[in-house]
Amino acid sequence: MKSCIGILLLCLSLSACRLSSLGRLPISESSGLWIDSSGSFYSHNDGGNAPLLYELDQKGHLQRSINILAPNVDWEALATDSAFIYLADMGNNLNQRQDLCIYFFPKSALDQKEIQPQKISFYYPEQIAFPAASWQRHFDAEALFAQGDSLYIVTKNRHRPHDGWHYLYALGKEAGPQAARLCDSIQLKKGGLWQSVTAAAYREGEQSLYLLSMRHLYRFSFERGRFGPLEQRIRLPLRQQEALCFGPDAQLYLTTERSILSGAKLWRLRPKALKRLQE
Repeated sequence: MKSCIGILLLCLSLSACRLSSLGRLPISESSGLWIDSSGSFYSHNDGGNAPLLYELDQKGHLQRSINILAPNVDWEALATDSAFIYLADMGNNLNQRQDLCIYFFPKSALDQKEIQPQKISFYYPEQIAFPAASWQRHFDAEALFAQGDSLYIVTKNRHRPHDGWHYLYALGKEAGPQAARLCDSIQLKKGGLWQSVTAAAYREGEQSLYLLSMRHLYRFSFERGRFGPLEQRIRLPLRQQEALCFGPDAQLYLTTERSILSGAKLWRLRPKALKRLQE
């Protein structure tokens, strides 16, 4: 009886926020997500899996796999600009990696079976110990977005105790080694990893940055590499939300990873819900 009530409440919550499931995904943890102008989705698994980029249809069905000729140490995010796709190998759960990088390649290469990407190697100048001390563990990251001539990383808070602080770093888009530049920081909700940022999406037309955690969707104004005021915070009735992107239809798409109760799924959140649902 309790399980039936729980399912009913979930259905009501999904309906209220105009959040709809598009289908199950053929990968266990969709850590990055992008949709092209034709409506095809691209996603990938996280660390320890094959270095593949998956093309999916509107229901999450696998269309084909593209072999990326680079190791998948811990792939965590996809970002794009007008010409390139950026694939972030920056998962750093233990805060001890010294081989963080972002691979990139032209969108025009997506029709190939194999892609040889270029590579941006980077480090955080503020990290002086590997692993970082328990109260300084903010050198893991799952959120990447492109804006202007820069790539931006929003780090994941693994502090003990968890204090909700996230840090914004910038990189140039050119290949080669770089030092990530600290631009800003922001404190979100406390409460452990459930409140840590797992994805980001920038919407150029409204100069808004959307940050996803496992429980919430946040919207900030964003300009010149700085967080503006928090404009909206939405509690989503999902668990383990992993990836986020805007489609050409201005709708927001996100993924949830596989759990004991359900497989990984692709979701759509309609724009009207973004305007109406606030806590």
